Amino acid sequence: MASPLLHSFTGAWLSRAIGSPAGRAGRMLAVAAIACLPDLDLIPGLLQGDAFRHHHGLTHSLGAALAVAVAVSALGFGGSLSRPRAAMLVGLAYASHLILDLVSYDAFAGDGIGIPLLWPVSDARVIAPVHLFFFGIAPDARGLLDGVLRRSNVWGLAWELGIVLLAVSLATLVIPGRRGASTAPRLARARAAAGSAAAAMLLLASCPHLGGNVVEDLRADDDEADGRIAGMPDPRPEVGPDSSLADAPLSPSAREWIVEHRAVIREVADGLGVSPVSLAGVVAAERTLLHDPFDASVDALFSAYFATLSEEELRSWVSRQETAYQRALRSSGDPGLRPLKNPYLWSVGPSQVSFRNAVFYEPRLSRLQKRSERPLREIVAALLSARGSLEYAAVILLDAQEAYARYADLDVRERPGVLATLYHLGSPARRAIRLGEENRRRQLAGEPAATPRPNFYGAFVDRHAAELEGMLR
Repeated sequence: MASPLLHSFTGAWLSRAIGSPAGRAGRMLAVAAIACLPDLDLIPGLLQGDAFRHHHGLTHSLGAALAVAVAVSALGFGGSLSRPRAAMLVGLAYASHLILDLVSYDAFAGDGIGIPLLWPVSDARVIAPVHLFFFGIAPDARGLLDGVLRRSNVWGLAWELGIVLLAVSLATLVIPGRRGASTAPRLARARAAAGSAAAAMLLLASCPHLGGNVVEDLRADDDEADGRIAGMPDPRPEVGPDSSLADAPLSPSAREWIVEHRAVIREVADGLGVSPVSLAGVVAAERTLLHDPFDASVDALFSAYFATLSEEELRSWVSRQETAYQRALRSSGDPGLRPLKNPYLWSVGPSQVSFRNAVFYEPRLSRLQKRSERPLREIVAALLSARGSLEYAAVILLDAQEAYARYADLDVRERPGVLATLYHLGSPARRAIRLGEENRRRQLAGEPAATPRPNFYGAFVDRHAAELEGMLR
């Protein structure tokens, strides 16, 4: 999304460009407010405790822009402007919001939501392939203000200011000031040069801090392109046509662990609103299909690595690791092909959750459990414990099932194989949106809806679902 300041500025500029001089100041303020109207869809979510539940909905459409333009002009907005001109001004101001959001990266949703631009003709969501603006809502936000007041948004605003300043500076060459003909061109060139220099400084300063997650999302797209889920042809290619991994029996260690911890599995799953079979399934798949003889050694090394660090030192270390992770994404699209050398990316504990994912999901987990956030040292300990590992796994499963309910209108709560596949592959919002788009196309073509299909990991969980259910009793 673009920032409210950019939306307001665009509306005010349109008012100045299209409106008449009479009543200009008041009209500019009003049109600036109209340019921000689509974000009123945050209000219903705020009343429900989740500001972003309905964000980027039908208010972000050309149909809504047309309705607002007709309604506002019918009420006599515009003063000295004719009604058609007032309607055009209001419609353009409203539509400018949609255009800016199309070319903006939104960190809250991994930029995967898009907007229903052509509603009511089509409710398909449109996503621009290019990002120009990077003001976003943090995905770990506790609320609207907490999501907006982030350091990344300071750089996003600096980037926006640089682009606006550059556009205004260059415009002075096309529209010179109202001075004498002999001085106007010289003044215009001086203003353009000064403004462009200042804009370049802002853009260069903010550029290194923008868009890291954009590359990560593009990598997620590449993952999806190999057809491992959601209406795509086949599971992972390396599984082979015989799907031998999916047919593997539960390992003895998986059986023992699940039986020993079945009460905790049920308690954690019920508390976070996920299926106990799905939660047990991901542990079973990890301990059967992806278990490594060195897993216990990695867990011990992970614990020892942080044992001597204070909370402040660990927080500083995490900040540096995330900065390096994003820098690697921006420079090469690779967050690190050698995770064994970086404990920040290690997957540890019974559910094999990475430290980075645990840090990412901790704010949401703490809200769901109605407790204060764990310090980083406690996250390390929780990841290695049975309950803590299950909690982080459960909130990842919850994220996946909510993504499919929201973006694909599909209930996967009782689809342990699908949830396990999403747990294994990641990027559930991207995959849900892609499935929703495909099914809308199928509906228009009169074809049956596609359903998500498990990969080898999910097929393994489905094959043992009844057995896992019996073990949890």
